[in-house]
Amino acid sequence: MVKQCLVPNCEKNMYAKHLCRNHYTYFRKHFPMKTVEEFVNGGIYSRKDIKKEKCLIDRCRNEGRLKGLCRKHYHTYYSSHQSKSIEQYVSYVNNRPDYQKNPDECIIYGCTDKGYCKGLCNKHYTSFKSTYINESLENFIKIKNRQMKKKELNL
Repeated sequence: MVKQCLVPNCEKNMYAKHLCRNHYTYFRKHFPMKTVEEFVNGGIYSRKDIKKEKCLIDRCRNEGRLKGLCRKHYHTYYSSHQSKSIEQYVSYVNNRPDYQKNPDECIIYGCTDKGYCKGLCNKHYTSFKSTYINESLENFIKIKNRQMKKKELNL
């Protein structure tokens, strides 16, 4: 008689350590420090069993996958902030002035358009990315605010 996998509701044949090939591979890859009994009693037998949580960045609505960050924020962390811990990076991003502004409106003085990215509306964000590529976001905001105030005074 062929033995079956220990994972509940799995009817596949045992491959190694009382688990089928799929569960054994998942166990070895994701739970190398646990015993088979801890794995079976833990209730996480595949990626679909993992609870999906929001990205650790406050204003991000994406699913947190890699160390609690969505793909975009993890890529940013990995490519330019790796010297910091994840907690330091999350704190840094969440406390930036452009992340604390209401995302429903653009942070440029006098602009009433809806916020799109980094506190800017689509028009200002596109302008920032295309024209002011070498400027920091803070400098761009100062320049644009100055321009908008001048424009208001001239009217």
